[in-house]
Amino acid sequence: MHSPLNRIRLCLIVCIVLAIAHPTFSQTTMGRILGTVSDQSGAAVAGATVLITDVQRGTTRTVATDASGEYAAPELQPGIYKVRAEAKGFKAVERINIVVEVAQDLRVDISLPTGLVSETVVVTDEVPLVNTTSATLGGTLSNAEINDLPLNGRNYENLLQLRPGVIRYPGGGFSTTSSNGLRAEDNAYLVEGLFNSEPFSGQSIINGAGIAGDSATILPVDAIEEFNVQQSPSAEYGWKPGSIVNVGLKSGTNQIHGSAYAFGRDTPLDARNDFNCDSVASCPPGVTPTPKNPRNLEQFGSTAGGAIIKDKLFYFGAYEGQRYTVGNAGFLSTWATIPLPTPAGGTNCTSLTSGDCANSIPDAIADVYAQGLTVSPVSLQVAGCTFVAPYTPSSVSCNGKGFPANTGGGTTIAYSLDNTVSSDNAVGKVDYRLNQRHTLSSMYFFGNNSGTVADASEVQPQWLTLIHTRAQVFGENWTYIPSSNWVNEARFGYNRLYQPTFTADHNVPASSYGLDTGVTNPLYGGLPRINIAPFYIFPQELGGFNWPKVQGPDTRVQFIDHISYVRGKHAIKFGGELHRDAFTGGAYGGVRGRIKFGLGGQTLGQPIEDFTIIHFTQIGGILNEP
Repeated sequence: MHSPLNRIRLCLIVCIVLAIAHPTFSQTTMGRILGTVSDQSGAAVAGATVLITDVQRGTTRTVATDASGEYAAPELQPGIYKVRAEAKGFKAVERINIVVEVAQDLRVDISLPTGLVSETVVVTDEVPLVNTTSATLGGTLSNAEINDLPLNGRNYENLLQLRPGVIRYPGGGFSTTSSNGLRAEDNAYLVEGLFNSEPFSGQSIINGAGIAGDSATILPVDAIEEFNVQQSPSAEYGWKPGSIVNVGLKSGTNQIHGSAYAFGRDTPLDARNDFNCDSVASCPPGVTPTPKNPRNLEQFGSTAGGAIIKDKLFYFGAYEGQRYTVGNAGFLSTWATIPLPTPAGGTNCTSLTSGDCANSIPDAIADVYAQGLTVSPVSLQVAGCTFVAPYTPSSVSCNGKGFPANTGGGTTIAYSLDNTVSSDNAVGKVDYRLNQRHTLSSMYFFGNNSGTVADASEVQPQWLTLIHTRAQVFGENWTYIPSSNWVNEARFGYNRLYQPTFTADHNVPASSYGLDTGVTNPLYGGLPRINIAPFYIFPQELGGFNWPKVQGPDTRVQFIDHISYVRGKHAIKFGGELHRDAFTGGAYGGVRGRIKFGLGGQTLGQPIEDFTIIHFTQIGGILNEP
């Protein structure tokens, strides 16, 4: 009988044996150039020297062909290369303008003519577009294509649907990319070879989901060298069954390069929303005209890269900021009006001869008083009203800070509570080539998103939602080349995400509204959710949405190592990964309390009248109505 520990050991041994017997892989943005060196008769040239030069950074990798004339140079940074082959008794041949893409295998075969090695033949024809080294279905988008294609929001993930089999759910937005009919969560995103997801929801950290708008944080598209999409990936990308999106960042080069940009879209340039009517003629009957909703979107940023030490130490950095204010056009039902003009003799009141207690707060107060009942001071405070007995039309006054005031005389209010969000994102990368054998690369991403948004039918700005996302990603890569046959790549990564969501009045204790909810944590303050039938079907409500929710800090620590070995016609990669995931946080949707006034079991004839007489008590932190 095997103990659990022995079974674990056995599994580890089996995995190691399988890894050696059958090459496994570990994800990387690096590419590979391989091929055959032969003479003009097609015979293999053994012992030929092959120099592979990164044209933009001036670095060179030297390998030698084996007895069958084969060579391979794995773990090459994406970029433009030239390949030079030379051997005794042959002219040197140089292939130029070879573009290595993210995670791409590129075959470059060279035929050497006889002659002096001091003579060089430069071949300028392009490498064939047909990939003969892999059966993977997918494709690559370069930085030029990313920048030239229309890209609303500057989010590179919006380009994924250009690949066959990748679509957006109806309505679009973040976390809606489906690959071959799978859920959005089934896609895996990698940035600089690091698994770019947080452990709670499985979504991206960079370009991750937010409560409102597009992605909460954005990787500046000007910082992307290119990205590769694979839909039938090899075993090295075995995280999820959907598409594998592999993003490579730009690096510095010997030449200083950079960019700056700004995009703007402002309210005067936009047409009105159909629900944002501006005149009695254009508004539905009973709807009050309102000013034009704002729609301001500003996106701006810059990049810079170059060499600190030529041919050796390089830097690259990018920043992008986004600012936007977008109005939400909608209608408030008549219960939220103060007062609501209605014909005399309204039939919804029990003892009132005029007005409508089902829709008007002043009329409901009048009817409650007429029946000899006490109007609740707490309800008056929440509603934003005052009442001085005895009742007269002027003894009820409301300031519009609870139920919105209807100043236009219609039966429905057109309103807009704006989404106002700012986002700041930066990424930096440093590449250091110590010598022919050792290369180091470091990257750091920081994204910060904050704003106030209407994510439900809140009726007042003090009950809107406060959103915040802070994402940080750090990666370190070390490439070691002990010989022309062996290459080792070791990588360390650290991801951190913090995303709290609160109502705008979360730092206001419930006692400020006259309520005793029993909640003492200052983070969980604010007005409880109050719904009144039949209007909460929408739902329109007093108080904010069902927050707070705190996600994070979520962290993921990654250790990755893989080895490439070339022997004859065989190129083998094997290695492994170790991840440590951690999550803290929780959802506290009911912690503020929730009160509903329904259509059944009322003290009086209408739910809105019940609201005006309710007396709240606190039992064990739960709100109850007697």
